[in-house]
Amino acid sequence: MSHPPNNLDGDEVFENALEECLVAVAIRVENYTSPRSLHQPVRTSALFGVTYVQELMHSRVRCYKNLRMEPNLFRRLCDELRGFGLEDQRISVEEGVAMFLCTIDHNERVRVVAERYQLSTEIVHHWFKSVLATVIRLGTQIIKPRHPRMVQLEIQDETNIAACVSTAKQIMYRGRKGTNTQNIMAACAHNTMFTYVKIGWEGTVNDSRIFTNTIYGLNFDFPMPVRDKNCDKLSLYGQL
Repeated sequence: MSHPPNNLDGDEVFENALEECLVAVAIRVENYTSPRSLHQPVRTSALFGVTYVQELMHSRVRCYKNLRMEPNLFRRLCDELRGFGLEDQRISVEEGVAMFLCTIDHNERVRVVAERYQLSTEIVHHWFKSVLATVIRLGTQIIKPRHPRMVQLEIQDETNIAACVSTAKQIMYRGRKGTNTQNIMAACAHNTMFTYVKIGWEGTVNDSRIFTNTIYGLNFDFPMPVRDKNCDKLSLYGQL
């Protein structure tokens, strides 16, 4: 609202202010009643998400290209996630897991997934968080030693993976190529099965620091093998 000139009396100032308010209200009403701003149906496709998933289950090639796994493996994954607390709600677990896989496999945005499965962005976001939390719980039961005496670091490596961090932390995570990355440590046993994964370290951190902190860190969450009195090879961990 503009400032009134000094030569106007109180009544004129009030009339000018009232006039400006009425003009502003008229503009808002015009915008609200405009046909372009009226609420219109958006998800109007005849192919809903549940129908789309059913079609994928009948085609091994399409299922692998879109979800990066075959139909039988996809069904087994859904059953496993149900066992870890993921429940059918307004949509099925299969549809929710399919949206999750579509997002992480193809780096799709939420709006693109919402359009593909004919759901709101809120539902897609909710299911992504729910499936992710359940996958993490499932991962704790899979990524672990099969036997307490199994040597963990038969194969061990650190690799840089793209990271999405806040603006305040981007300098710490920015590597020599100018992109934000995190240094991930992964270990597997003789049978090439992963037994431990450590994430979250800045991409600029040296590999030896991550390894040392993992073995002797305060959290001490590394699954050390049980010492066998008949095997002196495990004393290697005490010499690192």
